[in-house]
Amino acid sequence: MNYEAFERDFMERTLHIVNDYKGEYKVTLLINCLLGLLVLPAEKLFDRIEETPLHEVLKDWDIPTSAIRNGTCSSLKYLIRRMRHSTAHLDLEFGADKGSIKSITFKHQKGCAHALNFDVELDETDLSKFVMKLPSSLIEIEKTTDETGGQLEGQAESS
Repeated sequence: MNYEAFERDFMERTLHIVNDYKGEYKVTLLINCLLGLLVLPAEKLFDRIEETPLHEVLKDWDIPTSAIRNGTCSSLKYLIRRMRHSTAHLDLEFGADKGSIKSITFKHQKGCAHALNFDVELDETDLSKFVMKLPSSLIEIEKTTDETGGQLEGQAESS
């Protein structure tokens, strides 16, 4: 593997993998790609993600705001962080029909009492949109960082 700019190359290759996949395990592929996107480039670029209001992002990405079912989620930056925690810690619930995954609920619990403070449900279509739009947005952030001469070694917010 010959990466010139790891973050950008990883995101572009992930988009190609999702676009080219023709198998029967699309949701499994989307989860794998999402985990890679949330942990690798998003983690490195996290400090550079703007506080764009989430309702604007979801509208632009054609994902219903009703997907956010519990808790407050004010920005894409917050959504990425919470989905990263949910995915990495397997705080996921799967809605299935006849052995196929039809939706995924990302949950995040924080604090000693483990009170649920985040809950977003994406069906297969919305999960696919999210996995396709996230790297495109992160690539733009990475390009902007390169153009402005910024460093890509930003410190990620602690959980």
